[in-house]
Amino acid sequence: MKRSGIAKKPQNGTVKPRTGAKTGRDKAKKGKPRKPVSVTASKKKAWKAFADYIKTRDALKTTGTLTHCVCVTCGGTFPVAYQKQGAYIQAGHAIDGRGKNILFDEDLVNGQCSACNCVFNGRLPEYAGIMIKKHGQEWWDEKCRFARKPAAQSWKAFMLMEIESEYAARLADLKGKA
Repeated sequence: MKRSGIAKKPQNGTVKPRTGAKTGRDKAKKGKPRKPVSVTASKKKAWKAFADYIKTRDALKTTGTLTHCVCVTCGGTFPVAYQKQGAYIQAGHAIDGRGKNILFDEDLVNGQCSACNCVFNGRLPEYAGIMIKKHGQEWWDEKCRFARKPAAQSWKAFMLMEIESEYAARLADLKGKA
């Protein structure tokens, strides 16, 4: 048998099984240490868990279902699941920027249709009015000040992994109650 991994056919026409050959999967398990998880990858996973939680929370609050949600800014009802064409629900911020201070702020992130969130840049004036009506002007001013302040420290992968696991657990709890 050649070392190239191609088995020679014996004279009788049967193929001899490879023995002792290591697959790429076997090699990865042994020897090489895993790369540390990057902050970028951790942030994407944490955002996905957080956004899924927000969309589910608001879907249950506004329609009582897991499949559809009412947009916080335009009031239309849209599917929660991603749609290639047509609007669907995203987790939209009331204050633009997605800075560290407000990225995972449950009070400032609500179910918002993709049209309002992306096409109309969040409809921030309408969104601000809704938040002020719900929480008050003083609360809104404080959130705006907090959003503009520089973050005390930058994200670390372990912080984001904790956020991801927290919101994944909260999402599972929400779905369990539905």
